[in-house]
Amino acid sequence: MTFTDYLNEVLDRLSEKGTFGLEDIKETIIKADYSKVGELGEISAFSNNSTTVLYSGMMDSGVKTQNYVLTMQDIRIIDHSVVGNMLSNDQFKKYVNKAIQNDIMAGKFDVDLVRKGFRDPNGAEYLEFVDELKNVTPATINDVAKKAANAFDYEPTQGAWAIASKEFVKNTPPDSNIICVVPNADTSRTWGQVEVITALDELPDTQKIEGTTVGELKKLVHDGEIDINKKYGDVWNELKNEAQVYDDILTRSGGDVNNSGKILTATKGDSAGAVKVLEATGNDINGSVKLIDASSGDVGGAIQVLNRSSKDIDTAADIINRAGKNSAKALDVIKVANTCGKLTYGLKNEDYVEAA
Repeated sequence: MTFTDYLNEVLDRLSEKGTFGLEDIKETIIKADYSKVGELGEISAFSNNSTTVLYSGMMDSGVKTQNYVLTMQDIRIIDHSVVGNMLSNDQFKKYVNKAIQNDIMAGKFDVDLVRKGFRDPNGAEYLEFVDELKNVTPATINDVAKKAANAFDYEPTQGAWAIASKEFVKNTPPDSNIICVVPNADTSRTWGQVEVITALDELPDTQKIEGTTVGELKKLVHDGEIDINKKYGDVWNELKNEAQVYDDILTRSGGDVNNSGKILTATKGDSAGAVKVLEATGNDINGSVKLIDASSGDVGGAIQVLNRSSKDIDTAADIINRAGKNSAKALDVIKVANTCGKLTYGLKNEDYVEAA
C-alpha cells in the first residue's frame, strides 16, 4: 500500500460519517499506524531496533533540533511515520478545517482545546480569535477555522501533534533505544508534558532512554507532588543535561548538521560513542564513520584497533574489514603482526588474518 492509498482510505472513512468533527479527527490520529514509515511511495515498517528520536527546541548554535535530527538515517522518528506525513498533508489539513467548521456550526467547538496553540494564550492574537469566533458568519467561518486548525496543530498537550506524539511513544518497540535531542527544550511543550510522561507511564522499566532505563528514570519522579513541574522536573533536567552531548557533537562536526547526522547514524544514536570516536580520530567525520562501519558499530573495539595501528584510520579500517568486521579478531591480527615484526605492511596481509 502506498501512503496515498492509506490517506485516501482515512479521508473516505471521515467522509462516510457525513458531518464529522474534531473528535473524529482525534480518533483518526489515535488509530493511525505508528509502526510504519509513510511517505510518497510504498509504506514500509520501521525496524524494531531502529533508534527512536525525540526532539524539541533549539541547539545552542541556533540550529533547530528538528533540522539536526532529520539528517540522521535509519531512525524511528515521528516526521517519517505514516501519522507524521498525514498531519503534514494539505488534504488532511482541509479535513481538519472542515471538522472545526462543523463543530463551530453545531456549537460544539471548545476554544480551550486550541488556546495554548497560540503564541501567547492570553495575548492579542488569541483574544482576536475569540472575538472572531463569537461573531463568526458564513463569510468568515473558513478563516476562523484556519486559525483554530493551526492552533490545534501546535497545542502542546491535546493538539494534533501532541496526540500523535503520545501514541508514537506508546508504540516504541522494546528493542528501540530512545534518544532525546533536547538541550534547550521548553518543558511546558509536548516533549516534557507528553512524550516523557508517556514513556514513564507506558513503556517497560527495561526500555532505555539515552542509555538509562525507564525504571531508573522513574526513581527521579516525585510522586507526592501535584505540581507537574515539581513532579517531573528532575527527570526533565536529567535528560536535558544528557542532551548537551548533541551540541558537543555538532561542534566537533564543524557546525554542520549533515556531518553530525553521519556520525550519529553510524553509531545508531550512541552519542557517547560518537564523541569517543571523534576524539580518537581528531574529529575526522568520514574517518570515524569508516571505522564504525568497518567494526559493525563496535565503537570501543574500533578505537582500540585504531590506537594499535599508529592512529592510521585507513589501516585500522582495513584490518577490521579483513578480520570479518570483527574488532576483537582484528586485535588478534595485530598481535600476530607484531610478533612477526611487520606492524604496517603485515597488518594488511590476509595471511595474518588467517593466522589470528
